[in-house]
Amino acid sequence: EETEESENDVAGLSLSFLTVQALRFAIGGTLPNVEGVESPATAQTHGFDHWGTLLMFGFVSGISGIVVVRHEHFFGEPGHKTKRFWNIAGDYCSFGSAWCCFYAAMWAFRYSALGNQQAMLHVVIALFVSGVTFVFVFVADWVMDHNLLGENADAAHEVIDIFIEAFCVLVGFSWEQSFDTAVVDVANSLKDHLPPAVVKLGMSLILVAVVFPAWRYFILPKELELAEEDSEEGQRLHRLKSAASQHYKLMVEADTDDR
Repeated sequence: EETEESENDVAGLSLSFLTVQALRFAIGGTLPNVEGVESPATAQTHGFDHWGTLLMFGFVSGISGIVVVRHEHFFGEPGHKTKRFWNIAGDYCSFGSAWCCFYAAMWAFRYSALGNQQAMLHVVIALFVSGVTFVFVFVADWVMDHNLLGENADAAHEVIDIFIEAFCVLVGFSWEQSFDTAVVDVANSLKDHLPPAVVKLGMSLILVAVVFPAWRYFILPKELELAEEDSEEGQRLHRLKSAASQHYKLMVEADTDDR
């Protein structure tokens, strides 16, 4: 089941990425490379009519994603063979909306004064995308916690989860581009002293030395704990821990009369 879900995510992510690159070519007249990068000369020619149009496609893709995720309400219960199609289509629309918003923001910032400063441009875009995603997640979580959607809470929760996943992937992608540009700039600035390949290797090793312990001792255990809580056995264990904790508070921490 987890393998099938991962395959659905990869299919939706890759198909949506290729579709958005085709949209960028149709709107801006320039086909990006395999990584979605344009040359600085052409990237600065996209005004409001270009990035506004791409942003509009992002909203259309987002609305389509909501319809696809709620396909049971609109089209009835799907069969076994078509259920996976709907899952991939939901990922496709949600990731497509995220890609459109990301490249629309990139075109908008490139058209500004930051267009000539590649490293700073990617950092600003990454911060902007991270900020928008944080606000979206915070507001969605607040709405769900206060049960403001009433009877449609479960359906809305499913839709929100898919869009949160898409925009979180987008945050990672934006920071990956930011770090990649920074590494290239540092390597080029030190090329008179060390080969760029050696500089990139050294910075990669430093990054692994910093990130891997945090992932191994903090992120991975928390992820495994959350995955365990989703299972039936994990839920029973969670109830047992809660009961044990309440019992401990009653027997040890509560003020009792010794008489």
